[in-house]
Amino acid sequence: MTYYVWLGLFAILAYLIVTDASVAKYVVLLGMEARLNYEKLKWWVRYSPDNPIVRFQIKRNADKLARELFDEYQNKIDSRSTTSQQPDNTSGKQ
Repeated sequence: MTYYVWLGLFAILAYLIVTDASVAKYVVLLGMEARLNYEKLKWWVRYSPDNPIVRFQIKRNADKLARELFDEYQNKIDSRSTTSQQPDNTSGKQ
């Protein structure tokens, strides 16, 4: 029974599309709007900070960047301390 309802609605819509070009444009715009709403929802789910998974990913990336910056800072300090302990050979005397 429900198949006949869907078939009837599709047949009416197909008839309107064939007879009136503005209905065809409207159906295309409805499809574009549906696609836009889908993309909007997908973006919100993937990047919204309200999502606990996204919060975890943000925290993980921030911690990783902090570790990398700290290690880089430590390497600069270590390289400065080792070069200051070595004798200075830039005076031209050997």
